[in-house]
Amino acid sequence: MMSRCESCSNALFEHKRGDTFQYEFELDALDSETPSLIGQTARAMMRTVDSGEVVQVFACQITGPRSVTLFAHAADTANWPVGEYVCDIELDDEGYIESSADFYINIRKDVTYGQV
Repeated sequence: MMSRCESCSNALFEHKRGDTFQYEFELDALDSETPSLIGQTARAMMRTVDSGEVVQVFACQITGPRSVTLFAHAADTANWPVGEYVCDIELDDEGYIESSADFYINIRKDVTYGQV
């Protein structure tokens, strides 16, 4: 299941460790004069709030004129430490770089995991 965020400025998302991470973000609040993200390149990272250490480099895909989807496999998220992390989405329009507002992800332990 994919979640969607239309107004993610300083939003806090809950995500369970070991679950597939797939969120679609609607980026309509950027300063860019560009009417569409199609043709641009997106990248995003999840970092620790305190030290800025990279925890995850997300796979990113422009999925619509103002939409970007971030993805991480369940095998990757299983290794994420429990805690709160900061992210943003960076867009590259032929060398013109622009970033979204920060948003936060609270990683929690999963209850159902492993074999019984």
